[in-house]
Amino acid sequence: MVLMDLSPISETLAKTVNPANCYGCEVRMAKQLGADFVLVGIVQKVSNLILSMNLVMRAVETGKVVRARVVDIRSKHGPVLDPWHELHPQNRLLQGMNTTCC
Repeated sequence: MVLMDLSPISETLAKTVNPANCYGCEVRMAKQLGADFVLVGIVQKVSNLILSMNLVMRAVETGKVVRARVVDIRSKHGPVLDPWHELHPQNRLLQGMNTTCC
């Protein structure tokens, strides 16, 4: 897996209010880039100390979900979790996939 340059779809992406909830626009944009997978996320404020990040990875060819993960990010009273840690190839979201990252 390789991270892709988004500049070819930058205008479309800038006009998209929420790529994680746009009736498949994330898959269409990923298809324009020639991607195999697309990853989108939503960050929700649970409390003053907790954020929750919902990540969904779809196969561009089918649009079907291939991976999904919820990551809680805590501050002050708990350890701070780097949300990108969950995306690292050795962790669960990308486990078992051919990855090139970081």
